[in-house]
Amino acid sequence: MISDTLHLGEDEPTNEPFDTTAPDMNSNLHMDFGFIELHSLGNLVWEDANNNGLYDGGEMPLTGVIVELHYYNPATMDCELIGYDTTDVNGLYLFDSLLAGKYILALSQSNFDAGGVYAGYVSSTGGLSDLTTKAGSAYDDPASLANDPDGEPSDLDDNGITNKYTVGPLAGLIATDTIDLGDGEPLNENPYNDGTTSDANNNLTIDFGLLPMHSIGNLVWIDSNNNGLVDAGEMGIPGVEVVLHIVTQSGCVAVDTQITDGSGKYLFDTLIAEIISSRSQPIILQWVSHWKICQQYRRGSDLTTKTGSPYEDKNVPNDPDNDTDNDDNGIRGGNTNFASSVTSDTISLNGNEPIAEIDGSTGSTDTTYDMSGARNINSNLTVDFGFVPLHSIGNQIFVDANNNGKMDLGESAIPGVKVILHYVDTTGGMSVCVTIDSVITDSDGKYVFDSLIAGQYLVEIPASNFAPGQPLENYNSSTGGGATNTTSGPNEVPGMPIDADTPADSVDHGVFVSSGPFAGG
Repeated sequence: MISDTLHLGEDEPTNEPFDTTAPDMNSNLHMDFGFIELHSLGNLVWEDANNNGLYDGGEMPLTGVIVELHYYNPATMDCELIGYDTTDVNGLYLFDSLLAGKYILALSQSNFDAGGVYAGYVSSTGGLSDLTTKAGSAYDDPASLANDPDGEPSDLDDNGITNKYTVGPLAGLIATDTIDLGDGEPLNENPYNDGTTSDANNNLTIDFGLLPMHSIGNLVWIDSNNNGLVDAGEMGIPGVEVVLHIVTQSGCVAVDTQITDGSGKYLFDTLIAEIISSRSQPIILQWVSHWKICQQYRRGSDLTTKTGSPYEDKNVPNDPDNDTDNDDNGIRGGNTNFASSVTSDTISLNGNEPIAEIDGSTGSTDTTYDMSGARNINSNLTVDFGFVPLHSIGNQIFVDANNNGKMDLGESAIPGVKVILHYVDTTGGMSVCVTIDSVITDSDGKYVFDSLIAGQYLVEIPASNFAPGQPLENYNSSTGGGATNTTSGPNEVPGMPIDADTPADSVDHGVFVSSGPFAGG
């Protein structure tokens, strides 16, 4: 610090009260020097792995994070960017040689842009303090926030708020509330990385917790062959409502809803990893299909008995945590908490998600669909749901009085007839007939078997209907006198009056009187 050049002997000022030796006219006692105290701000950016807003033992400091210093100018009532610093190997940063005044610290957007060192990271929420409503000026929140950096007694807690400011150079950044330097700085901060400024003039409690965000997705599709796998040519289903839930101590809480796009894709992004505590907080998906003609077919794996918590089914073939892509992960009615919905098992986000998921319907990598910025290792895009179209078989038992194989005007229906449906299972290399349902005809002789998947079926009118006192006593099957089935094969019955596969015919059964006074009538 030095003054400008001073010429003694030329018109010195008079009447200075301090010099008692030199004549007043030869003395210049106007050479004064003023000093001000300097301040500093810092100091830690770390990975808040459990998202509790506190720096816990073992959590990793983050190096290479660019931190911005903004000065609030009371004259213009606006913020000015005045400096940058970058965190060192210990996650520490420092702005020193500062004057008293109001400042704001922020993390540069370049940290999080594609290709940035911390792309895919978001601010720690730290107990929802980020959601506090702002009041006061555009740059100051006078309320006592949990993460208020100004004069708080605690150190090593998160002071960053995402999108706190919506205008100016701080818009959209992770930033602090205003910090007043020169108004009682905290003492004994730890860690202490300022070797030049006195403890009373520095505030080293301005810390930022970050954590990697996760995502879950991504396909709802028509499983045409009902094999539980996405095969080439199978199409996605648009317009399906998908609800994301997180399990807490109080139960399952809906946190977000998405609608599948034109390709049947959905995505939940900006998610945090499962919180490690005395309880787990897994994530579950609830599906409410708006595609009314479809529902998931209950394969054997869907019927597995749950052995874990009410939301956890251990080691099932369609477990979404097994990281297998392009397989069905849905269970309809498998979770009593969502009895009418199709749900996944729990999905644990833990920073070890599957890599380079493949979308079997398009041949492209699913990672191109995840536009959230979540890193591949933090994104689980294997949670897929297959649906199959429903079919039905029916529909009437009637008295074929003239035995022509058709229900003519005046011919009556027969109520109370038991009808049995059999499914022909060929999956084991041979045909096995399995009884799957039975119904009783209504007052109009009508019956229907619905919610069926594509496949081969047989409809039976069991012999019990022809016993004494039963609806078909003294009746026999109508012969029809028409075309007969000539198709051969293990599941076909040659000689039947008409093929039930004929599009123009429903599976109706005509009977005529076979004994008594009206036999053959």
